[in-house]
Amino acid sequence: MKALVLLGLLGVSAAHATDWHMEVGMGESAYRTYGDGIWYQMGMPHHLDTSGRFGLIGVTGHINDDWQWHADYVNFGKSSAGCWCTADDNYDAGKHVQINIGYPLPPGKFNGYGDVQGIQLKVNRWFSVGSYDISPDVGLLVYRNAWKETVYGWRSFEYPNPIDGVHQADRRIRVGGIIGLSVKAGKWTASIDEYLMKPVTFKYDNPPLWRNVLSAYVTYEL
Repeated sequence: MKALVLLGLLGVSAAHATDWHMEVGMGESAYRTYGDGIWYQMGMPHHLDTSGRFGLIGVTGHINDDWQWHADYVNFGKSSAGCWCTADDNYDAGKHVQINIGYPLPPGKFNGYGDVQGIQLKVNRWFSVGSYDISPDVGLLVYRNAWKETVYGWRSFEYPNPIDGVHQADRRIRVGGIIGLSVKAGKWTASIDEYLMKPVTFKYDNPPLWRNVLSAYVTYEL
């Protein structure tokens, strides 16, 4: 219900804006993972790349001197992870160690990569502080996860013979939230936003590597 109300406000804001124009932006993203045991194991040989190049292009409009709306395509950049991972029941994620219950299990090779893309709908209420304007960031992110994991030679105590496979996260369109802070000077705006995404668990689907994304970026109004 809150999401529908916010979408409605954004739509009304856009319709009543007296001016609108394009904006572009770029920066860095930090993918916040679900933690040890989801597509990598810290206690096993692994790599983890959670930094992505953030990009943005869209339109923005000013309702008045205080309020501004944004409708942008956003791409959070690529992330990746991989490891020589053992079975979940052979690994203690809390202590980050392999357990070796019963007998040692040869690890399997895991390689995964992906990104998030979507449309952000955001509003700002600007407050003047000296020569700058400051605003909280509030909005919605309509997004799609894309994560592909390739597994070679995975074994468990239940399945001792090596198994190969490809696993992909559900690519259904989802809706998340945006909270953050922006500082503006003229046509330039610096923002740091947390993109809050809907949790995905193995109980229902293959999750991506990340649960949320933190992005710091600069936009310019054309």
